[in-house]
Amino acid sequence: MCIISGLSEGQVLQRQGAAGATLVLGVADAKGTALKVTILHRGRALNGWKGRRVGAVRKGNGLFKLTNIPAGGPYRLRVEAGPRQACEVKVFYVGDVWILAGQSNMEGSGRLPGVVRPHPLVRSFSLRREWRQAVDPLHVQVESPDACHHGGRQIPRYLGERLRLRASSGAGAGIAFGHEMLEQSGVPQGLICVALGGSPLAMW
Repeated sequence: MCIISGLSEGQVLQRQGAAGATLVLGVADAKGTALKVTILHRGRALNGWKGRRVGAVRKGNGLFKLTNIPAGGPYRLRVEAGPRQACEVKVFYVGDVWILAGQSNMEGSGRLPGVVRPHPLVRSFSLRREWRQAVDPLHVQVESPDACHHGGRQIPRYLGERLRLRASSGAGAGIAFGHEMLEQSGVPQGLICVALGGSPLAMW
């Protein structure tokens, strides 16, 4: 059995006020019938989320709506179908999600002393389309598979990490904004990286 949509490792889900988050989880290749979900925080099941039955698998596939997942994290999600079928998302969060759009100021090109340090509850969805802890530079254009970034010539992951370590510039508003919103709200923050330095306003 595997999770095919709805949630990925390290993701921040958008909360809906006090109601928490709603997640539509897609699974495939499940041989059991009843699908049960457990959500853990620090090794303990959240209230009401220990083996919660969310529906029945039909022909091995299904979409299941999970509601009222409280803000916070890191959480661990375990899905079971029958006694021997299980899969997991080891880390995810519920909080607020923001789009970092715009030009070079948002992309991060400043050479600033004393840039904001990373925080484990401030996450980013990189141009490689992967969730990770937010660190400057947030936007590494050559990681993107999109044609507007470096002609879509996506570099391997290890080269992207090497660029981050060697970057002499790359500070922007994103992480500072994430820290501020974390302090004000007390919930995890997700930053969606889509900025492009030098892009014309008409693109946005």
